[in-house]
Amino acid sequence: MNLPALLFLLMLNSTALGNFGYSASDKAMLQALLQERKDRFEKYTNSLGEKTGIFGGKTKKDLQSSQKILVEIVRLDNQLISILNRQLDDKEFQKNRNNLSIAG
Repeated sequence: MNLPALLFLLMLNSTALGNFGYSASDKAMLQALLQERKDRFEKYTNSLGEKTGIFGGKTKKDLQSSQKILVEIVRLDNQLISILNRQLDDKEFQKNRNNLSIAG
């Protein structure tokens, strides 16, 4: 498993979600996206084994199918990163607001 995926799984652990202050809707959305990513990755892994060519090789269609699944995985990763960045921005905003209210 690659490093970004591992970081996502660690950050989105059900106990970690409560520590980062994610809303219930963000938790549900992140978990749904992670499950979808996991399913797509399994589908991609299975597609690597598909060899429908005459002599047991991969055809152009097999390769295009694998590529399409990879594009879907990247799209899901981008959605996950977007949600995580939004949460980090919200946390930073709250931190700055609290600092200003204490100072003021």
